Amino acid sequence: MSSVKKSLTEIRAADAHRGNQRGKAPIPFKPETVEKDEEYNSVKIKVTKDYEERFVLFSGGTAEQMCKHFQQIDGVLKKQGRRELSLTHEDKVKDAKELLESHTTMKPSDVEASKEASSDDDSSDDESSSDSDSSDETTKTKKKPTKLERWKQQRDKLKRTINNSQQIVDDQSGHAFRLQEGLFDVEPRAIYAKIHTEICLQAYDDDDGNLVETPRGQTWETFRMVRVEFMLTVLKKDAAEQERYYMLFNVVKPWGMSYRDFQMRMTTMNGYIPLLPCIKDSDMATDATVRMNVPITDHDMANLLLRACQPEWGAQWALVNGILPQGMRGLLTKMENIEQVMETQALNSKRQRNKEKIEQEKANPKSTAKGYTIPRKDKSSTSEKRKAKHCQLCEKHGGASHTHNTDNCRKWTKDGKLHPNFGRTKGNPGATIPGKPDQKDSKYTKKNYLILEKQLKKAEKRSKKARKSKKSRSRRRRNTLYSSDESSSSSDSE
Repeated sequence: MSSVKKSLTEIRAADAHRGNQRGKAPIPFKPETVEKDEEYNSVKIKVTKDYEERFVLFSGGTAEQMCKHFQQIDGVLKKQGRRELSLTHEDKVKDAKELLESHTTMKPSDVEASKEASSDDDSSDDESSSDSDSSDETTKTKKKPTKLERWKQQRDKLKRTINNSQQIVDDQSGHAFRLQEGLFDVEPRAIYAKIHTEICLQAYDDDDGNLVETPRGQTWETFRMVRVEFMLTVLKKDAAEQERYYMLFNVVKPWGMSYRDFQMRMTTMNGYIPLLPCIKDSDMATDATVRMNVPITDHDMANLLLRACQPEWGAQWALVNGILPQGMRGLLTKMENIEQVMETQALNSKRQRNKEKIEQEKANPKSTAKGYTIPRKDKSSTSEKRKAKHCQLCEKHGGASHTHNTDNCRKWTKDGKLHPNFGRTKGNPGATIPGKPDQKDSKYTKKNYLILEKQLKKAEKRSKKARKSKKSRSRRRRNTLYSSDESSSSSDSE
């Protein structure tokens, strides 16, 4: 491993993939390079009373750019506290509806109401006769409400609570719709408006296939559904399933990339999963279909990051910790320690290789730059080979006795006479030497050399004639041009 670190844009896409990837991932590990939107095409959003942010209008792009755009919108809504406020009032609506339902069953009957009314009338008459001499204040005493009236008051109060809380929830979701539509550019805004109309403002079919005339309206659920339909313009229905499979089984830590950058990128990709479409939102879903556009848990994410590194990292983790990681807490520090250990080991091994190479070069100075050493010739072996060959005839009668054996001698015969083919002269041109091919059959004979020499001489003569003819033609041409110029000049002077 090298100590040189690579950024996310410098790595190759193949360096981050393991095995055969089935199709293209919805959001690959290496971000796709796209052109940035112009800064002038932006708007200011008032997040709070004292804080504003500038957002570039979304004009289209990759799935990752869409996810980033939706994450920015969710960030503004979170800072404004609209989702939290909606959840609080949704709980109030739920509790008030439950109380209203139970309160409806406790409505007093008509008989009880009439008895209570008659008893109240009798008591009021007795009090009026006994207190006839009292002051005006006693005459103005309010009449005590009946049990039925108290029940109606409580019912109306619960209804007002439900209406007010529901109105607040609708206002918050409507603001989210307006914010999201306002941050689109012209072309994406037209697509978004069409999807918004189809889902929120028109009749729809329920899960059983029945037509519902009442529109869904602008709720937080339809807000999510509109996003899913908009993402389907660039992604498939099972994009969340594909992304989870890609992260769990195909992604590996690229060589030369720091672990901190690797974990940050994987965490970012995990945050995109809730925004992707899944099969549960499509017409292919059944009752047993599980929603997969949920983030990978901390436990699974920690084990995923450990498996995505080199096998040596896993062995080092098992040696130090003994158990698998339980979550993301403290994982970064431990993995960076392992990274430092692995880099140190790689550096030491590299130094050891360089040291061995230097020692080898010192031992053999004729080594080349590529590390290939030229083998030396063993003089002892050559001398032994020379000693192994010996010709007794040449040693006795004269000649190079160490170049051949007695049986292969071409100079002397066994009788000690000079070999008839040795030292071929002009008087014996047809003689052949044993062990060599017949010179008559060879194409490189003296006759052939003479023919070649004649052909070369003829070629030289032809080339000389060609050069002379070319010079003469050019000389005649210059003379004609000169004579024509003189004749024209003399005519002009006259």
